[in-house]
Amino acid sequence: MVAREEISLEMVEKAVEIYLRHAYGEGQGRRRSREGEREGKDPFECFINETPVREPEEIHEPLHRYTMRLGNRSYPFMKLVLEEHIVRGEYFFSVDTHDHLDVRPDFPDYEDWMKLKRFNLSLKQEIEKDFQRNGLPTLAAVRARIEQCLPDRLPDRTRDLILVVDDEEDEAVTLVRLLEARGYAVKRAADGVEALEAIRRDRPSLVILDYEMPEMDGLTVIAKMREDPATREIPILLTTASRVLAREESQADEFLPKPFESTHLLDLVEKLLHGAA
Repeated sequence: MVAREEISLEMVEKAVEIYLRHAYGEGQGRRRSREGEREGKDPFECFINETPVREPEEIHEPLHRYTMRLGNRSYPFMKLVLEEHIVRGEYFFSVDTHDHLDVRPDFPDYEDWMKLKRFNLSLKQEIEKDFQRNGLPTLAAVRARIEQCLPDRLPDRTRDLILVVDDEEDEAVTLVRLLEARGYAVKRAADGVEALEAIRRDRPSLVILDYEMPEMDGLTVIAKMREDPATREIPILLTTASRVLAREESQADEFLPKPFESTHLLDLVEKLLHGAA
């Protein structure tokens, strides 16, 4: 991850080239602008600014998120993303599959939709790994920064167990490390099915739950938790980069849109566990 002023047009062009090559095949990764058009151009102007507007009641200033809808050979809505996340002032490239439509299991095309979601997730992972191989900042750099900043000896001051549920490994591990540094006991699950097994087995004090996951999304996990008297009262912090409806947000105890800063996350965790403001 790099500071805003370090993001260059060449980096954006490299990210686009890599993305297009994976999304559409060899020979489709060339999208260079002419030298005369490049000079002095702000690389962020290549993107749509999707930074949330700060609401009057919000304490935390939103982090910046910029997107470029490039699609792929099977789905037109996937995006290249340049954003801050976890660490304010530091940017990295990622891919947003943007495939969170409400297609339920009783829909006739549900299996085809799940197949497409799995394809998009695999493609996202391929592209982001190629970003990393080519020296572009990714979420893995955020994870590395957090791990480097951890104290040699982590505090042991709480019996609260937190379950982090996210299919993105770098995201999940980053959150785990942040929480461990605060003295919480933390476990992680990679998908909704694994999460429900862990919740029923370990009875965590709090679940931090991603909205978008393959096979079983966050809202389905919430519904199943609320149906079970043994897990109904466990507080849930729902996170996502997707736009969700107010009625969906309200199914969780708190909602945290991505990108978010580490301090905002930790404040909400403390509030849900101990009622702190």
